[in-house]
Amino acid sequence: MKQIRDLVDFKVFIIFNCKKTGWITVILLVITVFIVKTGLISKKPEINRLNLNNFPYSIGDYKAPDLEYPDWLADALKAEEFILRKYEDSKGNRIKLYAAYFTSRKGTSTHNPDVCYPAQGWRIEEKSTEVVEVAGKKYKLAKRVFRRDRNEQMILFWFQIGDEVYSDKFKHQMAVIKSAVLTNQMRASIVRVSCLNRPDLEEALEKEKDFSKLVIPILKDYLP
Repeated sequence: MKQIRDLVDFKVFIIFNCKKTGWITVILLVITVFIVKTGLISKKPEINRLNLNNFPYSIGDYKAPDLEYPDWLADALKAEEFILRKYEDSKGNRIKLYAAYFTSRKGTSTHNPDVCYPAQGWRIEEKSTEVVEVAGKKYKLAKRVFRRDRNEQMILFWFQIGDEVYSDKFKHQMAVIKSAVLTNQMRASIVRVSCLNRPDLEEALEKEKDFSKLVIPILKDYLP
């Protein structure tokens, strides 16, 4: 029951349509959708990817319990596939992971935290990026600190296409459009990591970065 109640806290977060797009992006998206829908580019190569629902429950020292989602969650997210899990390591550190995969079949609105959090009454206190390094490759992640009354939350999130990670939604949208033109398929994704232990922000940041370094190389096979 506790796990289901935790999901309810997330309900308001995902029911908002988190689109915050400039006119240039809108125009490019319209053109891309026209090309895809009219079949002007017929090429549609097979995508070799793993189902996000089968994402491992054990990552390094972290483990997450199996969890059934209520019906409204999938309807609100409109994602082709998604996971929302709480991972915990042997030291009691708890990390929440949300990852979603979108296609044009259900829509590609990825629920940007920059819109969704303020819609719940949170104020953006800090908007920056953090860099993590995995196997010699550096990835830039979006970092946000939100405040509501006396409560403070910090998250890391990013948009991922295979081994490429984007901290900027506009750059991700451009990559989505490029992929749609070349492959006649529109695919988008978002990944969000947050520390549930609520330590001081610096400690939370280190835990989130360490966990992000674990999941990025795994997700490349689930978010091509």
